[in-house]
Amino acid sequence: MPTVILCSFFASFDRRNLGLATSPLQGALTLNDPAYGLGASLALLVGAGAVLFLLPRGLRAQEGSA
Repeated sequence: MPTVILCSFFASFDRRNLGLATSPLQGALTLNDPAYGLGASLALLVGAGAVLFLLPRGLRAQEGSA
C-alpha cells in the first residue's frame, strides 16, 4: 500500500507541474491548444503505463529473489 500512495503522490505532482508549464511551453514550442493537449496526455499515459507495467514486474522480481 505505501507504494500505491507514493505513486499517487508523484502522479498528482506531475500533473500539477504540467499545468504550470503550459504557458511557457506553448510559447516556446509554438503549439496550439489541441497539439499541446495531445502531447500532455501522451506524456501522462506513458507515465501511467510505466507505473502499471514496470512497477509490478519489479515487485515480482523482488519477491522471487528473497
